[in-house]
Amino acid sequence: MLGWPAHELLGRSLHAVAHHSHEDGSQYPLEECPTNGVLQDGTAREVSNDMFWRKDGSSFDVEYAVGPLRMDDRLIGAVMLFRDVTQRRRDEQELRRNFSLLRKSHEERRRLVAQLVQAEEEERRRIAGDIHDDSLQVMAAVAMHIYNVRRHVPDGEGEAALKALEQTVQASITRLRRLLFDLRPMTLDREGLGAALRMLVEETARRALLSDLQGLGGTSAIRSNHPVPYRPGGPGQRAQARPRLLRRGRDRGAGRGLPGSHRR
Repeated sequence: MLGWPAHELLGRSLHAVAHHSHEDGSQYPLEECPTNGVLQDGTAREVSNDMFWRKDGSSFDVEYAVGPLRMDDRLIGAVMLFRDVTQRRRDEQELRRNFSLLRKSHEERRRLVAQLVQAEEEERRRIAGDIHDDSLQVMAAVAMHIYNVRRHVPDGEGEAALKALEQTVQASITRLRRLLFDLRPMTLDREGLGAALRMLVEETARRALLSDLQGLGGTSAIRSNHPVPYRPGGPGQRAQARPRLLRRGRDRGAGRGLPGSHRR
């Protein structure tokens, strides 16, 4: 392993033969050599990260243990057991390098994901703003105009057609508002996450209520004859609107099969 014939090592110091220099070529002082320390104090030593030199001048990584050699309780030398760990050191370095690359790759993926999420949120905010400021307001104005025209149409058939058109526009407004809410609630930007969560709970409850009314045959109870332009309101406004919706449902449900309804 050291490249020396056995007979050439007889009587020679191991430090002078294979442990004379550091990795950078600088001299390794004899007084710092673990083997020399064993010869001085008789205490065994273990070294896990060191280097030995071959006869041809090449080096290799080693780990070794050195113990005292005694005869009649007299220290006469030292015994060393070492092994070449060069390949293991290379594997460890490669593993550390791969781990570093993996960590950088993971951090890069996290950065890219964060950028994608931010870009998605910005696009949602832009689309929601366009719907709120343009499409929704236009549809609300159309519904109001149809309602005003219908009030002045004497023809019953024409009024029915306008009413059907008005209901279609109102349904479109409802779908736009739902799309706006699903994209990005305006409350999230105005009042924060807490208010947006409360609005989500209220909206979910409202949709469940409408679904129950439709299942009971009370679909007319959730339609309004008076189109109202969409205006974002706080939780208090939505809370006030809900009792009116329920009262209207009870009034219109009279005689239409809703539970507990009867004519007085």
